[in-house]
Amino acid sequence: MYRTVLLFVLALCFATVSQGKDLSNREKAKALDKQVDVLFEKLYTTSDSASYYDMLSKLVKCALMCDYYDRMPDSKGRVRTKYREKNKQRLAPIIPKVIDAGMYEYRLRKNKEAMDNFVMYIECCTSSLFQDQANQLGQMAYYASLLAYGMKEYHKAEQYADVALKDDAYAKDAAEVKLLCMKSQLKEEADSTKYLIALLELHDKAPENEVYFKLLMDYFSSPGHDVEMRQFAQDEVRKDTTNKLAWALLGETQMRIRNWDEAVKCFERSVAIDNDFVEALFNLGVCYCSMAAECKEKLEAQADGVDEKEKQDLTTLLEKAKIYLENVKAIDPEQELVAWAPPLYQVYSALELKEKALMLKPMLDKE
Repeated sequence: MYRTVLLFVLALCFATVSQGKDLSNREKAKALDKQVDVLFEKLYTTSDSASYYDMLSKLVKCALMCDYYDRMPDSKGRVRTKYREKNKQRLAPIIPKVIDAGMYEYRLRKNKEAMDNFVMYIECCTSSLFQDQANQLGQMAYYASLLAYGMKEYHKAEQYADVALKDDAYAKDAAEVKLLCMKSQLKEEADSTKYLIALLELHDKAPENEVYFKLLMDYFSSPGHDVEMRQFAQDEVRKDTTNKLAWALLGETQMRIRNWDEAVKCFERSVAIDNDFVEALFNLGVCYCSMAAECKEKLEAQADGVDEKEKQDLTTLLEKAKIYLENVKAIDPEQELVAWAPPLYQVYSALELKEKALMLKPMLDKE
């Protein structure tokens, strides 16, 4: 499966069989087995971690290559493994240390070296030499996929994620890595369609998974998907009226068409489910700000002046916006989730709350 690893091992170990092209498979296996013996002796006399893990890597790679040639048929087409059982027995206790080697490199921020060790462990687990051993294949494949994704090696990340998908404990996380890889490689319409279909299938299988839903929100929020976004949001709230994200998404679709009253109703449903849902609270404040701006515009255009009730209606809208935005400020004081300072500053200014507006000014200047 991971033939590239074996090819790399071949380059490493063939120093011991430099005339390999003139040797039979049996002779190559014999030479490599002797090299395994030598590496075992060196391993047990190595004390520092870096040298130990380096020696361990060479040893395991050499053993895998030895087994590769040991399994090859002889000139008469017969397969008679000679070294497998011996190597299987003596390597079994040290294979878990390959994981330790990967974690050691990861702690040193050597992500490529860490990934190489995790991939070598995957190769061990999928090799017939170690097939009967209990292993952590799913976990290491998931770790390898994360590291590959972080290095933007998306093809490798998907390859390792596919292995992790077979482990129930890591299937969900591995699926997320695959989706992120697909998202990072969207170039053509066909790529987008494939990505959307895969994402919708995963969402249907695990509707409680907020990662899938947020990825769908990101997709539908991009230009040109307004109709799809509205339809998806409507379908989601029909399926589950307690889904705060679905109500928020539906509210966003209403904001886009400036249907403020309906948007407010949707965001109120979200906040009723989660009182601290910052994005929904913020959008409620924005909706009331927008309603106040439209109200002010209409009043300024009136030729016959503005009466007290109309002034009060405008003030009421601003006060509602103030309440929601101040709530957001209390929950998200550093604006890590939403940029509440600009709209709140406008509200304070419109309500002539000069001292409060002045206190927000430094936050605006940072932007």
